[in-house]
Amino acid sequence: MLKREIEYFFGALRFFTRLPVPAWVGHSSEALERATRYFPAVGLLVGAIAASIFSVTSTLWPTTLAVLASMASTLYLTGGFHEDGWSDMVDGFGGGWEKAQILAIMKDSRIGSFGAMALVMLLLTKFCALVEIDPLAIPAALLAGHAVSRFAAATLLRALDYVRDEGKAKPLATRIGGGELLFAGGTALLPLLLLPLPEVLCGLTLATLATLVAGADVPPADRRLYRRLSRCHAAALGSRLLLRTAVQLFLIRHPRPLLAAGICYGQLDVEAADPQPLAERLRGLLPAGTPVVASPSRRTRGLAEALQRRPRFDRRLLEIDFGAWEGRPWDQLDRRLLDAWAADVLHFVPPGGESAAMLQARAVDCVRSLRGPRCALVTHAGVIRAVLGHWLGLPVGEWSRLTLDFGSITRLEIERAQDELPSGRREERQRHSPAAGVLHYLNR
Repeated sequence: MLKREIEYFFGALRFFTRLPVPAWVGHSSEALERATRYFPAVGLLVGAIAASIFSVTSTLWPTTLAVLASMASTLYLTGGFHEDGWSDMVDGFGGGWEKAQILAIMKDSRIGSFGAMALVMLLLTKFCALVEIDPLAIPAALLAGHAVSRFAAATLLRALDYVRDEGKAKPLATRIGGGELLFAGGTALLPLLLLPLPEVLCGLTLATLATLVAGADVPPADRRLYRRLSRCHAAALGSRLLLRTAVQLFLIRHPRPLLAAGICYGQLDVEAADPQPLAERLRGLLPAGTPVVASPSRRTRGLAEALQRRPRFDRRLLEIDFGAWEGRPWDQLDRRLLDAWAADVLHFVPPGGESAAMLQARAVDCVRSLRGPRCALVTHAGVIRAVLGHWLGLPVGEWSRLTLDFGSITRLEIERAQDELPSGRREERQRHSPAAGVLHYLNR
């Protein structure tokens, strides 16, 4: 029994890597059919080697070179197996229109322009994503990424049949049972113990939404492949191991402004308290190397420059424009206008100013334009509330009343794939997936 399970593991190892296996391990379709449960175990081994190489080389070389060495090691260990599947899939769907044509292109050993461009972009994305992570967390991320991504591929075999009647991967593509899937999932969960709980919960939630197939329909992220090929294909399955992305936003409110209480200030450019003590506290909450984008107001500029030598400034992060109200005490404003604002918080426009809807539109547009896996936004309470309201699917009556202290930090994680629908389909996105973000903490 034990020897048979070891043989199944070595069968998966031999199929997915170039690592040597014992001579007594034979070749059989049955062994490959049972090897699916060991996909994450193979990922753990490959990830452990990659993590070890990074840990060693990072003591000698800069982080960028250590990441390259780690990536090169996994490419060599796997023979570029998954990257080959990715380029085949992109070539097939990029150049083919019908099922037979797509499959013919995928089977062709030559790489086309679509596949070449996709492969370059994929490797660059992986490199940049790893470089952006705190170097101390990279080994754990490599372990978890290699294991969980292979479990995601295994889940597809729970619901889909192999698209061809024959092929080198067909034995592996046999539908697996629930017990085998649970075993694979348990193996994939092990390296997650090395990562902080909030990141683990968020990652598992996003991965589950994208790949859950046990006892259910094909997940939304796979329906495009399913509609065009009807079954799974080795190239699509292999490429699936490489696609998981989310964006972390650290939303920071400026220090307390040096202004008398009860004054409406909006975009009024006022000074704020010393940002240095606040910057010291925030550095402990931000991952190393997190880029900073800030409102150009003086009360945000000082904190942004204390966090990063050369932050980027964006006017879309300015506080709401209260127009003629700015600089005046709230208790001296026209009560009828304040009542009209209370009756329509989202669309009311103060004299010479802008509405909350206009503020939210520009704030969301700014966030959509961000690049990279994470970013710190040093901005204002109105902007932070608007961003949270949009990605958490909150009505304006809720998000406009969120409590945000001066100098507070809020962490929001957005699954980028959910938020890249064309603007004309925003209502559809909100109807089917009202919460495209995960709130890790508020007003810390």
